[in-house]
Amino acid sequence: MAGVGYLINNFTMFLSKGFANPFFIYLAILILIGELSLCLWLLLKGIDSSKLVNS
Repeated sequence: MAGVGYLINNFTMFLSKGFANPFFIYLAILILIGELSLCLWLLLKGIDSSKLVNS
């Protein structure tokens, strides 16, 4: 979700050089949801220590 938000934001900024992106607030919400969901997933999932190999 965040990646799609970043792509749309960059594409609209490219099309409207020098102007404020009117869709940024909506895209920021999409990006925030994507980034937070990734952070929460990594915090909750953690590292599966049973798959770690002791060398």
